Amino acid sequence: MQPESFQPDEILLDEGPETPPRFDSPVSLEDRGVTSQPTDSPSEANREWYQQLIWSKATICKNSIAAKLRTIGRLDDAVTLEKCHTVYTIAQCRGCSRVNKFPNRCDNKHCPECQPRLAHDREKAVEFWVDRVGQPKLVTLTAKNSRELTRGHVDEFMRWFGNLRRRKFASNWLGGFWSLEVTKEANDWHLHLHALINARWIDQAELSNVWREITNGLGYIVDVRDARRDDYRRKVKKYAVKGSQLAAWTPTEIGTFIDAFDGKRCFGVFGSLYKQRAEFGVWWKQIRKSKPVCECGCCDVWYFTESEFLERDLRPTPDKVPEPPASNFNHPEFPSLVTPSFPK
Repeated sequence: MQPESFQPDEILLDEGPETPPRFDSPVSLEDRGVTSQPTDSPSEANREWYQQLIWSKATICKNSIAAKLRTIGRLDDAVTLEKCHTVYTIAQCRGCSRVNKFPNRCDNKHCPECQPRLAHDREKAVEFWVDRVGQPKLVTLTAKNSRELTRGHVDEFMRWFGNLRRRKFASNWLGGFWSLEVTKEANDWHLHLHALINARWIDQAELSNVWREITNGLGYIVDVRDARRDDYRRKVKKYAVKGSQLAAWTPTEIGTFIDAFDGKRCFGVFGSLYKQRAEFGVWWKQIRKSKPVCECGCCDVWYFTESEFLERDLRPTPDKVPEPPASNFNHPEFPSLVTPSFPK
């Protein structure tokens, strides 16, 4: 018998750590809301500087979270964060000898340095599924703030969403995908869900009534929008909570979030898209196994640990370079160049 939170018409994106680790190209971080945007298109040097600035902020947030976890005795969680992005695998192109570095990743939802990669993966999945949603509607579902955040609370919210999809009201919902988020407002927790649904029409007023009934009056605000533009992408690819927000929470609040979302899926698809799970699985496996392509066009590389690459790079060269073999020099003007100081 399946647990109550199990939804038989769902297929979920695995966002957990991978074995073996991936060696795909680093992602570019978004600086929306973090740093001011230049008015002109930034040069390559400026863009690299912005990326380094934002990465350094992610590292600061990660270390802040780890330090707070230590204060409440969660040493294992703290050590996992502290070790993330500290060990590198070196990849050297066999074609042009260009060198790239790939960090180790913990792939935890609460790791600010891993969140961009998880969001990048989710964006790829969204690109696959959105092509299969003919008439997309962006639906936002919320519930009243609660003093506590537990695994049971998250499971209950997802059960409400599953019950909503099974109501007669949603009979024209052919399928879609969803993303779950949480925010901290003063002393309360606020769960909300964004869903891109394939439907010709969704009545917002009726949706609000049905949602409130399903949630026993806890359903707070609903919103329905036409999603034929790209605005929805930012909604459904977001992290469960941003690293900068998480770092500002108290140690107890951080531990509460980790316990509530540990092992929980924050992205999934349902309905007609479930029938295409095999196609998605093949496509996603190809994405995961894809190799980075060097600027020279080669995708064949050598992999080294940091110590192996350093040992290889510092390997001494022979002190004396062997002299080239003598060659016969029979130029017709050579005899006239022979002098006492330059004997033949």
